[in-house]
Amino acid sequence: MSKMTGPVYCEQTLQSGFFEPINTITNSAFIIAGFFMIFQLKKTGIIDFKGWFLSSILIIIGLGSLAWHLYRNNATLWADSLPIAIFVLTYLFFYLKFTTKKSWHRILLFISFFIYTPVLSIFLDIFEIGIFDNGGASYFSAITYLLLVQIYNYYNERDVIKKSLIIIGLFLLSLFFRQIDLYVCEYTGFGTHFIWHILNALTLYLMIRLLYHKKIL
Repeated sequence: MSKMTGPVYCEQTLQSGFFEPINTITNSAFIIAGFFMIFQLKKTGIIDFKGWFLSSILIIIGLGSLAWHLYRNNATLWADSLPIAIFVLTYLFFYLKFTTKKSWHRILLFISFFIYTPVLSIFLDIFEIGIFDNGGASYFSAITYLLLVQIYNYYNERDVIKKSLIIIGLFLLSLFFRQIDLYVCEYTGFGTHFIWHILNALTLYLMIRLLYHKKIL
């Protein structure tokens, strides 16, 4: 299989093998977060599809990203990106189901995600906004969509707004560290992408936990 370049990271100094040690190891944060969420669900006696599925995907995200930072090729590229896409779309479905009162509202909001996120991503790419280079535009588009959903939540599910905003803020912070990786690299030699892994794992854990905010204290 041909090797893939993909986004460029500070630790990417070799073309094969264990060439991103910190970025590889810190993917354990996703795995730990996923298992901890499963432990909490089991401890609370919650056995339903969404929690166990999302927690399992969170673990797979860690394994896929670990593989990608360890050795880059077509297979590890898919292993890194596909679980993330599955998590985002599945979580969005469950989040909208959790916060919307009417099914047609849910459908419209879900469809709007597929309009808003690519349009904003293209806009950011066209105008070459530097901070969103290296793959950050799509992540920023997805999280700002969730921010806009809070306008809907204000009139329908105010209980989740505060926690949703905290999660969104944490994700934006983690995205910030992802995007400044190459800038910091010039001074530290190892960048900040590993902080993205740790904070993003916490973000995804809190996102799942939010779906049970009245059941898991």
